[in-house]
Amino acid sequence: MCVQTLPRPKPAEKKVNANYRVSETLREKFAYACEKQRTDATKQVVGFMEDFVASYEAAHGPITLPPLPPSP
Repeated sequence: MCVQTLPRPKPAEKKVNANYRVSETLREKFAYACEKQRTDATKQVVGFMEDFVASYEAAHGPITLPPLPPSP
């Protein structure tokens, strides 16, 4: 499988936490692979998400999100 790597935009907004449930085996294998590639899991997951969104937008056009409500 060929995966195209697209340039990553610079973060322009605050970061939020995201929790995902995966099997323990997948988590351990992912951590092992990240260690062998000398990267960390967070950077890899963010990269996967950015690549997925960029690929989706290339095929379907830009995703327009509604504006966030003002912070208190």
